[in-house]
Amino acid sequence: LNSAAGQGPVVVASGPMRTLRALFGDFKVEAKLVAVNEDNVTLQKRDGKTIEVSLEKLSDFDQRYARREAAKAAKGN
Repeated sequence: LNSAAGQGPVVVASGPMRTLRALFGDFKVEAKLVAVNEDNVTLQKRDGKTIEVSLEKLSDFDQRYARREAAKAAKGN
């Protein structure tokens, strides 16, 4: 995610609701990915509230998803 380094978060186009899971434990949240930066993701939950979560706390699969979506958004796709 070098394109976002020092430039603030990459805003991700409103995508589908999905279940994101923690790397360890049984935490999961159904939310849309809103923004990604080097360290955190901003998620919008079904009730409209936004939360910020450390990227490293998400499962490997969800970390890859967030980085891929941010890279696509940074390229304008």
